[in-house]
Amino acid sequence: MKPSSPSCWLWTRRIGWMLLIWTASIVTLAIAALSVRLLMNLAGLAP
Repeated sequence: MKPSSPSCWLWTRRIGWMLLIWTASIVTLAIAALSVRLLMNLAGLAP
């Protein structure tokens, strides 16, 4: 497979999208977890 072939470019593009979606999901989970932690702190339930 040559580096500039269309199938290589398509594969690289798919991996890029997968990494982007994975990163976005991790960031979203972190924001949700921090929000829950903040609410627990406000309620006095966190140590």
